[in-house]
Order: sequence, then structure tokens, then C-alpha cells
Amino acid sequence: MTQHTNPPSTIDSLNRGNVPLYEAFGAHGAYMRPAQTIGELPQSLRLQATALAERKLGVLVAFGTPIGTHNTMTPKQIASDSRVWLNLRGCDLPLGLLLD
Repeated sequence: MTQHTNPPSTIDSLNRGNVPLYEAFGAHGAYMRPAQTIGELPQSLRLQATALAERKLGVLVAFGTPIGTHNTMTPKQIASDSRVWLNLRGCDLPLGLLLD
């Protein structure tokens, strides 16, 4: 399948109306839907999205490392923290956290 929309040129122009399409797979095969996580964005936007996540969340975010671990938190500290996204890797962060 091909992407039918032009992705935004920068993550700053990303909003709920122009999220790039992602080729997902389900019970009935491949289908296109808006990207839902940083890892589903086109390669050209992933680093920008990770930097935006750092600004919005106020912590360091690495694409493939759990956020709490990357910020030198212990498993006990992560478990007791109310920010559930601390257990997520940067690539798994929902775009909903970043979009205004």
C-alpha cells in the first residue's frame, strides 16, 4: 500500500489533522490509518518527535529505551510514579501526548 497523504515536513506542524498514515496489519490484511506512536512516524520525523516529547514531558526520551530507565529511575521509583508512560520506550509513546 502507498501513503496517500503528504507527511508534515516538521514535527512542529504535526497536529491531529495531518498525522501521516501508517500501514497497519489486521485480521483482514493491510490497511492505512493515522500513525499512533512515535515509532509509526516516517523516519524523517522520529527524531523531531522524540525531541518534542522531551520538551513536553520534561524528561529525557530515547527511542528504544524505557523512559524511566533512561532517566536513571529504579524499578521501584517507576512503579510508584503516577506517570504511566515512564515504562514506555520512546518509540512507543502515543502521539496524543505530543499533539495540541
